[in-house]
Amino acid sequence: MTRYTDLELRHHDGRLRLDDSPVSAYLAQRMRPLYRCVSGLGWHHYDGRVWRPVTDDELTTEVQTQLTDLFAEEAPHAESDRRKRLAGLLSGGRIRAVKGLLRGLLHEDASRFDSREHAHLLNTPNGVVDLRTGELGPHNPDLLLTKMTTVEYRPDARHPDWDKALQALPPEVVTWVQVRLGQALTGVPPGDDLLMVWHGGGENGKSTLLAFRFALGDYSGDISDRVLTARAGDHPTELTDLRGLRCAVLEELPPGPLSENRLKRVVGTDKITARRIREDTISWLPTHTPIIVTNHLPRVAETDHGTWRRLVLVTFPFRYLKPGQPKRLKTELRGAPGLRERVRDNTDKQHEAALAWLVAGAVRLYGGTDSQHLPPVPDQVQADTEEWRHGVDLLALFADDELVFDRAWSVKSTDVFGEFQKWLANHGQAEWSDQTFTERLQTHRLAQQHGLTKTRVRPKQLSFPRWQKAPKTPSAKVSQWHGVRFRTADDDQGES
Repeated sequence: MTRYTDLELRHHDGRLRLDDSPVSAYLAQRMRPLYRCVSGLGWHHYDGRVWRPVTDDELTTEVQTQLTDLFAEEAPHAESDRRKRLAGLLSGGRIRAVKGLLRGLLHEDASRFDSREHAHLLNTPNGVVDLRTGELGPHNPDLLLTKMTTVEYRPDARHPDWDKALQALPPEVVTWVQVRLGQALTGVPPGDDLLMVWHGGGENGKSTLLAFRFALGDYSGDISDRVLTARAGDHPTELTDLRGLRCAVLEELPPGPLSENRLKRVVGTDKITARRIREDTISWLPTHTPIIVTNHLPRVAETDHGTWRRLVLVTFPFRYLKPGQPKRLKTELRGAPGLRERVRDNTDKQHEAALAWLVAGAVRLYGGTDSQHLPPVPDQVQADTEEWRHGVDLLALFADDELVFDRAWSVKSTDVFGEFQKWLANHGQAEWSDQTFTERLQTHRLAQQHGLTKTRVRPKQLSFPRWQKAPKTPSAKVSQWHGVRFRTADDDQGES
């Protein structure tokens, strides 16, 4: 902000100079506590608890009000000439000119709003919560917070409906999820870069537990599926929806695989750069923790560690029965009629209980320190994630069906790639290029576990597909994968 001295703003007799620049500087001093022009995001106003965007028309009205107040303060005591100049400030042209200068005088860089410096703070209607301790402090415009929860923070809030909602997960899993969601309350992405995928069929309690987001207000938001499925080259406007969010929820994914590129841009990245259509490009430090909630497991085309280290599956194992439905399985539980609607609609302060539970998770995360301490992933979650990975890992499924890892054997590169293409076609999958197959197999966990390597040497023991009559092992060098052979009928019988 440009600073003006009183000598520049006022005449020698103390009266305000009435040219555009000094008038704008004077108004900037009056308006600065409550108004800022944020780069790439427009005008914002502080309402006593939170900074909110205001439209250009609203800003024009505020400038007009300020100039009208200035006229009312001085005009009754001013001589005729100055009264005319004061009245001139109220013309449309002068208002627009002053407003234009205020953009620079009240400019604030977007990076200062909702900054990492205040990642441990959560703004609520009754104050600002320190997530490290659970203590509630006063609102403060200098914190530059643009988000606020929908409900007040009451640390001792409990509700039987929320307690019932938490029973949708096993105790050891829900305790872990509480800390993960408490971590999502902070403005720092998780240090382990994990993205939780909540999965389960209908009537399993996911939606009821997910109602915690309604308590978070501005801090939580639904994001477009294109955030994680867009292809390279697509316009990045959806990424701007992540700015300032702490909990970013994506419900259901369309057909098609997750985008490896987008996944790595959204999870575990140091900075995001994007722009809205017809707006300036902005960059910001991520504050969000994404969560996918789905009835159908996402497709993951990639097999590399860099992709899968970011994904963790939280399975909702129970199915809640409606009144009158017979119970046949241990995983079937009696439902509580109307629970989902009561929690969603906050009919009896269920959201206050949810917020208190979330903050308690954050306090456990910090453990009385200034640093976050994430708990280990529960065994059940690890097992469910590994089962999911294996079920969508085309190379692993192909290896189960057609290969045996054996360090004494090799297969020709052309043979194994040809068999993989046939296997893809038989399973309704799109073809891969030879380069994609080679790159993914070389970096695959199975290749690392079994010492699989691609070489070009004279083979010692060469395995061939079962349908192919085995020719003599060639004496010349061939491109081959060493450490694997094709399955045989004997292998099939041995497993039967």
